Amino acid sequence: MKVKSRAQTGRPTGLRAAWSATTQAWFAPAAVALGLFNVVVAVGVASDGQSTMPGRVIGPAIMLGLGVAMFSGLWLRWRSRYSVGGPSVGGSHSPFGLGDVLIVAGVLPSLGRFWTVIPPIQALVVIAGVIGQGLHLRSRPTTS
Repeated sequence: MKVKSRAQTGRPTGLRAAWSATTQAWFAPAAVALGLFNVVVAVGVASDGQSTMPGRVIGPAIMLGLGVAMFSGLWLRWRSRYSVGGPSVGGSHSPFGLGDVLIVAGVLPSLGRFWTVIPPIQALVVIAGVIGQGLHLRSRPTTS
């Protein structure tokens, strides 16, 4: 399988792609900070020796799952900005605003920790940013 270069696909790759996905919108850096916070808290709870077993597994698994969903949503949202010709794994456009839904779902654990003040405010900012920019309802590109 031949790998296309940046000039052929028209989108950045590697670290430039990660940076581009992180800075794609004004709310994206806050979403990334919340995602990293959720992952760190999940790892901390899972590695805590004094926590009970069901809470030690279920809570961190949910937080990690939603964190991965949020990062996937940011990636899908970024990727849908580029029209890539030819077939690709998963398609090049995300239908029905899936990336936006995943971003909002990923910040939900932060709303539950209202006593920590900063993460819930960041979560509200991210949700307002996704809604304020309008849900990106995209259709697949037509081929002629």
